[in-house]
Amino acid sequence: MTITYYGAYGANLNKEEMQVRCPAAKPIEALILVDWTLVFKGVADMIADAGSAILIGIYEITETCERALDHYEGYPWLYKKHYLNVALSRGPTQIMIYVMQEHYDFGKPANKYFQIIDQGYNDWEFDHALLNTALRHSIQNDRGDSYKSPRWED
Repeated sequence: MTITYYGAYGANLNKEEMQVRCPAAKPIEALILVDWTLVFKGVADMIADAGSAILIGIYEITETCERALDHYEGYPWLYKKHYLNVALSRGPTQIMIYVMQEHYDFGKPANKYFQIIDQGYNDWEFDHALLNTALRHSIQNDRGDSYKSPRWED
């Protein structure tokens, strides 16, 4: 069985939600990823941004989990996979993350979706400052071209 390390930064930070999608997923550790930032394009995304940081929850997942996440994340039409080399407490490791396709613009997430992520920040004991900054940025820069998820409507 192949084990993959997956970096969650949006709804999958919520451990209860993640358990529904991937019962075999095991939370491993939290990570601060530098030179990336959390944004909302209707749903969570992370973009390269020198000097910024994003909080990531690392899970150990199985191939079955990855297939379930591919379906949930709308891979490959909504999100694409990106692989990063990071330093975890167990040593250098490659993690897989989902990053949105480029043609979506900034936009406010649905309230219920944001609450799921907010609970995920609680689950991982993350400081909510970066999450709230991303929300404010999405509201201030919403031009109406963000992804509108049928799963997350207000």
